[in-house]
Amino acid sequence: MLESDKQVPSYPVDNFSELGQPGDPASNFSAIVVPSARGASYLTNAANTAQAGSVPLVVLCSGRTDHVAAAELFSQYNQDLHHKQPRLIWHAVKLPDDYENPLFNFRAQYSIPEDFICPGDLSLKRTIGACVAERVFYMDDDMEVSHEALALAGSLLAANAIVGLRTGGMPDWSVIHHAREAAARFIQSQHYVLGSDNVTGNSMGINTALCSFYSPLNIYNEDWLLMHYALRDGRSGVAIAPGRASQAQYDPFSDPDRPRREEFGDTIIEGIYALPSRQRTVEVLGDETYWRSVISRRRGFAAKLLNIFNLPIEKIHMSYLGFNESTEDPVRDRRAQYAAVEAALEKILAYSAMVAPGNCTDYLRALDDDQRQWMERWDIFKEKRTPDILKNLGLLGLGEYTLSSEQD
Repeated sequence: MLESDKQVPSYPVDNFSELGQPGDPASNFSAIVVPSARGASYLTNAANTAQAGSVPLVVLCSGRTDHVAAAELFSQYNQDLHHKQPRLIWHAVKLPDDYENPLFNFRAQYSIPEDFICPGDLSLKRTIGACVAERVFYMDDDMEVSHEALALAGSLLAANAIVGLRTGGMPDWSVIHHAREAAARFIQSQHYVLGSDNVTGNSMGINTALCSFYSPLNIYNEDWLLMHYALRDGRSGVAIAPGRASQAQYDPFSDPDRPRREEFGDTIIEGIYALPSRQRTVEVLGDETYWRSVISRRRGFAAKLLNIFNLPIEKIHMSYLGFNESTEDPVRDRRAQYAAVEAALEKILAYSAMVAPGNCTDYLRALDDDQRQWMERWDIFKEKRTPDILKNLGLLGLGEYTLSSEQD
């Protein structure tokens, strides 16, 4: 048996040396914002959380989620309550595929190397969410959040710009960290769990009165970049609430394109959070020599993981990797599932070789400029906006909850 302490590489990136302090326990959320693209049928969990917590629910709809279908689901949800209180207060907003607004036009997204652009509108939806209410709880449509956990997060929001819930269930990790857990399970025992506590944008509260929020576009780990700027702002903290959210199960190795989408954003975040908070300066993060060491360390990390899996495949019991075996042909399943982990690590090594130190420094310089521009635009937007926020943003929606700046 391999000695796990020597063979399983460690690469912590959850360096939260600054945890926010509790504020007014009566602090609560103005709205729960759900960025939805998978279909209206996935919105029931968010409806349950909003209804139980008496918090208005705002769903930003695109892709396979039709805002009319979402409206019908929520209307039926209230009918099924049979006059039980509180009712679900909701608004379903349509985000067109061709939506453009100069408020959200930034330079950093064009500094991402073409091979690593992470398509989609998740970041845009989160930035829009920060415009519709002052105290927002972001919740993805594959999450379960109890109203007790929501209340705990709300109690910290008065004194902190960002409040996250620890995520249980399936960890919301990148592929390389799922591979690390798989390696640890294999080496130590089938009962070993590396850990699934982490804080991400899938269940996160923000207070726009304490920090302006622009969620970087077209890059993986945009939520961790948002936390980086909130911490650097210095006016408030990032708090981890004692409550817990739960994420639905998924296969982290099933999407062959996932390593490509994640590589650049993962590299950027690992480089930022590998530093103590006081060392995350413009000078250090603008140094190509530093990023050369970050890229080299990440490649070494991936290579060590790949070496762990370079064993005769018949010796690998896939329950160690967190997979289920087929009763029809467990050996065949072990081969296929092992190959998926190995293929992902090989792609990470290949894509990491395509990231240049200058890519990282160029992106962060552009992002710094974008953040400064956003603060200026945000101040202008708040000053000139009318009570009809959707009209201000050029969006349409249906619902029982009126999105109005007068509610902030």
